[in-house]
Amino acid sequence: MAKSKMMKDEVSPRVLSRSEDPKTMNSRMCSLRSTERILWIVVATLASPLLCLSDDFSFSGHIKYQPTLSFLPSDTFERDLGPDVVHGQQVDLRVNTEYRKEKFAASLHGETLALGGTAVELKRNRQLLFPGQNASRLDDHRRFFDLSHQSTSDDQFEMFHRIDRAELGYYGDQFVSRIGRQTFSAGNGLAFQVLDLLNPFSPTEIDKDYKTGEDLFYTEYLLGQENRIETVVAPGRDLRGNVSHEESSYAVVVHSSTSDGSSDFQFLAAEHYRDWNFGLGSSTDVSESVLRVDLLFTRGKEEDTDWSTSLVGNIDTSWTVFGLNAYSYLEYYRNGFGIANKRYREADEALLTRLDRGEIFVLGRDLVSLGGRLEISPLWSLFVNQILSVNDGSQIHQTRAEYNLAQDMLLLIGATIPFGGNGTEFGGYSIQPGIDFAPASQLYLRLSYFF
Repeated sequence: MAKSKMMKDEVSPRVLSRSEDPKTMNSRMCSLRSTERILWIVVATLASPLLCLSDDFSFSGHIKYQPTLSFLPSDTFERDLGPDVVHGQQVDLRVNTEYRKEKFAASLHGETLALGGTAVELKRNRQLLFPGQNASRLDDHRRFFDLSHQSTSDDQFEMFHRIDRAELGYYGDQFVSRIGRQTFSAGNGLAFQVLDLLNPFSPTEIDKDYKTGEDLFYTEYLLGQENRIETVVAPGRDLRGNVSHEESSYAVVVHSSTSDGSSDFQFLAAEHYRDWNFGLGSSTDVSESVLRVDLLFTRGKEEDTDWSTSLVGNIDTSWTVFGLNAYSYLEYYRNGFGIANKRYREADEALLTRLDRGEIFVLGRDLVSLGGRLEISPLWSLFVNQILSVNDGSQIHQTRAEYNLAQDMLLLIGATIPFGGNGTEFGGYSIQPGIDFAPASQLYLRLSYFF
């Protein structure tokens, strides 16, 4: 998967006292903000279990440990900057508190993420070439609330603390309203997404327990049994830290279902950053399968901007093979901003911007994804996922096995292997003269404990 260039954050200008040195004041202000964020995150997270002494509160969370080996392809810039085999160890601690009292609800989720090993250096080397890579998920500088902090960072270790959910909600019979850090999803994609504009999952993501939270105001109106309307306002900040209309998102989604529940439809209208977006989605039962199609039309506000069309269509089904439960899906994805002629160095600003924001994860235009799950036993399942670039023939293969060690403990072992020739998206391509990039093969193990 590729990411691209993003400008570094700039510091907003301030009116300074004549009696105080600007550098001293800036340092003091930054230190104060960091200290306040750390205290807020730590106190909120540690206090969560204490709140659960009341019956109106519920408490949950997880601890995940994942060691990973990454094997870097030859003749790439990363091989010149470090070892051929990169190791990393990641720890994910999450504490969730939920409150529900009649029609009112609140949630607070805190998490700590730590990464150690030579994978830290590899990540930073990639950010030198692709500024902004992975930053949009953890960094809150562009969100309305800044609830994240990087407490530790050195050559082979870094640690983040953040609040991923902090919302208040009202749940009436016909009306729902929520405000704060939460999630919003739209569309019917299985691997790829076109209608899901806010923090969609990557098609190769293996951990989809929690979608990254976004600061927004959400409402839902129920119109009878088969229809409802959702509205979303997600304010964002510009590079100077000011709330900006052009860095925000506004959306209306209308849902409609047939009376027998066999078909569902979505209609989306959104102003997302500087673009207009209009989308249609449908999901229909076909025999023992489900057929889904999402279509999105996007146009920038500039007068000379053309409409771009993105599409995802899939079908999935559950069945049995040799007495074992199985599931499979097939999906086609058209990236309306993608490249069809393999000239990846010529990616335009529209594609690069969406790569930076984490809305698109591939450079190519046409891709096919095929995957499935086989339940070997009630405790053991095997997952397979294949992504093929129709434009250049390169592929990514993913295989993983999941085993339930105990009621609340899950062991996952897997591999991600890219294939392709020179000049292909997953086999490797030239970014700049003399600088080649190719995705690495990975072996990983993940042990998860849920509470």
